[in-house]
Amino acid sequence: MNKFKLFFWLCLISAQFTAKAQEKVSYQSLLLDENGPMVSQSVSLVLTVSQGSTENRTILYQEGHLTTTNSSGLVSLNLGSGSSIAGNWSDINWSLENLFLETHLLEGSTSKLINVGKINASPKALYAALANTVNDYSISTDKIQDGAITAEKLAEGVIPAITPLTKEAIVALGIPGTDTNT
Repeated sequence: MNKFKLFFWLCLISAQFTAKAQEKVSYQSLLLDENGPMVSQSVSLVLTVSQGSTENRTILYQEGHLTTTNSSGLVSLNLGSGSSIAGNWSDINWSLENLFLETHLLEGSTSKLINVGKINASPKALYAALANTVNDYSISTDKIQDGAITAEKLAEGVIPAITPLTKEAIVALGIPGTDTNT
């Protein structure tokens, strides 16, 4: 009976974490060693989100995971749900350019770099969450980095009003299917 209670509580806790899945990023990796896929093995991974160049990066966030590979050597986890080592997941600015994801496999006391990959598409839901940080909801040139929208472009009369087309105007344009008698 105690095993059932433990299972129930683990399921309940798991369901609560699943409810916040939008704050995480799904991650999968096929782990191989000299013999091929690392099948059904317990592994320790360290995942690092960094920003900079290929040669010189600053760590923004780093976390560790203890997990098990499946029957094909695949590991699946949620980035942002591991044990935090450095930084804060919620503080990552996903609008930055040159973001990288590094994966390290821990083997005893050594760390083996598995992969370094550039993050080419930011997790849009995480980046969109920053939209509510504009408190006054106004558009101004100081909020637009390239100054593409200026007060002159938004001045009265600069953007012409759109006049709806009348039936006569549509017929005059010669749009097929229009009929002056209907």
